[in-house]
Amino acid sequence: MLKTYESGLLLCDADLRPEARIALPGDAEAVEAAVGLDEDLFAAQLWVDGEPVTTVWSLPTP
Repeated sequence: MLKTYESGLLLCDADLRPEARIALPGDAEAVEAAVGLDEDLFAAQLWVDGEPVTTVWSLPTP
């Protein structure tokens, strides 16, 4: 997973080639930080209505 300025969060393969964009909730303004918690689990701090909101997300497994 990569955090980009232009595209938000991208799910990438081992060679860092983008495979999918991780869709943010409609009211999210920006991603402050993202951290991997497990192979298919990560936490992200989003800005929503000018306030930081921390969420935990599960990625689909192939």
